[in-house]
Amino acid sequence: MVAPSNDPKQYCGFCCQKDVPGKLLQCSKCSNSGHKKCLQFADALWKHCKADKTWECIECKTCSNCRVPGQDEKLLFCDMCDCAMHMHCLTPPLSKIPQGNWKCPTCEPVGKASPKPQARLPKFNGTDTARHSEGDRMDDAEE
Repeated sequence: MVAPSNDPKQYCGFCCQKDVPGKLLQCSKCSNSGHKKCLQFADALWKHCKADKTWECIECKTCSNCRVPGQDEKLLFCDMCDCAMHMHCLTPPLSKIPQGNWKCPTCEPVGKASPKPQARLPKFNGTDTARHSEGDRMDDAEE
């Protein structure tokens, strides 16, 4: 993200609008920031990320399990805490993006259904604003 001033923390990386830092969520690893609306965060997720202060933008985000960045098309984002996990790093692994709200293993106890990830966030440079399309979760028989 390239901000139009010396203090990029005051600019949303999506809409490039200047704002006060309290109205922006700032990446804990870099200076990327975003508005709640631009990040498309629900109220609970916004509050969690603001309080936790460890939120990472899509440019810095790594899989919570393997800690490897990349393979953005395979990353699922928890609707409760915004952690990212590759579909193949889950137990059991997923072959398709699940439908509905998706919660990471920390936020959703093992054994409960967790049908859809928060779709991948747009990149800060504005070139990737598409959301993941919805797919089906693997049935137990396919695993």
